Amino acid sequence: MKRLFCLFLMVLCMLSTLPAMADVYVYAVPGEEDVQQEEAVEIALSFLEETLGFSRLAWPAEVRSIYFGPGDQWLGKTSDNCWIISLHNAMPLQATVQVHGETGEIVSWECRGDENLTDIYSDVESIRCQSFMDVLPKGKEWLNAQALYQRAMADFSYHSDISLMELEKNATASVAYGRADHNGWLVLEEEREGEAIDFCIYCTLCSDGSTECEKWFYNVVYSMENGEILDQYLSCNEEERPFHMNPPKQ
Repeated sequence: MKRLFCLFLMVLCMLSTLPAMADVYVYAVPGEEDVQQEEAVEIALSFLEETLGFSRLAWPAEVRSIYFGPGDQWLGKTSDNCWIISLHNAMPLQATVQVHGETGEIVSWECRGDENLTDIYSDVESIRCQSFMDVLPKGKEWLNAQALYQRAMADFSYHSDISLMELEKNATASVAYGRADHNGWLVLEEEREGEAIDFCIYCTLCSDGSTECEKWFYNVVYSMENGEILDQYLSCNEEERPFHMNPPKQ
């Protein structure tokens, strides 16, 4: 299990910072009174510099993508038009910042990283929505995260009827860590206290000599305070699967 958890850390960057932009997304053109693109980028960079303590001069950041449209399509909880800006640099920093199109306020932000960024976690109280993708806490909370990952694997095994041995051989995972009411794909209207950790675990199983494979996906969000399951989802070949009753005691 320790080996698998190390593998889990190595593949944390599996999820993209922004969802794949498809035709279903609605875009808009900023008006004269709206925050313009250059100003939005400057707001985002200044916010990240202050929050994460890095210098743009030492670590120049590249704008990977920028869009303008209703904010609730992405990270924010507002239907107002917002800028959604994806920024990367060589630290490596991978961050997404959402800037309100009229006021210039930070609506939401997301930071992700790999082994070099596992200590980055900064909760900004004035921001309505925050997520820290692929970023884990240190110290006691880190140990708690390890235990919850092992529990996620056990829960996945139980509900899918896949042995832990098979999962260890074939599973990859992603993680998000942050405030419980902002984390992952939890229902936005649900207000929750404390912090949560969100595991996405993928497992592809193919029979010997067969081209047909089962593609399993398990997403579970635990409370960091007491280990309560806040939400979970299980699917095979993109079809939702039911959970077994009375999961084993942890």
